[in-house]
Amino acid sequence: MAQSVRRLLQKSPFAGTTAVQAREDVAAQVRTGEQSGASTNELEQIVGRAGPPSYSEEELVANENEINHRESLKEKLRAGIADPDEELKVKAALVYPSSWPDEQKLEAARTAQANGNLDSAVTF
Repeated sequence: MAQSVRRLLQKSPFAGTTAVQAREDVAAQVRTGEQSGASTNELEQIVGRAGPPSYSEEELVANENEINHRESLKEKLRAGIADPDEELKVKAALVYPSSWPDEQKLEAARTAQANGNLDSAVTF
């Protein structure tokens, strides 16, 4: 439940499309419910009434492109990357949200690497 609510509350790059507008409307109802002290059960009912999310053709294509991009990055890692800076960029792209600016991803990756946590965060 919490994950579906979080997903609803994320801002989409496809704002304005019918599918996105429907999800944003539900997210607004959830936010209003949270602010008015609605219980988890009441919030679940709001999400449940909305039914399964629908996606525009543009969103589906963008999602497929993102999946393909991530798979190509994973393949690069498997093959081995000689340049440590390039390897860090690839790991940062795989671990951190695509909505983050590149510099923010790199900064977070450097911190995780310094703490010894970056490699374990990369999943194949």
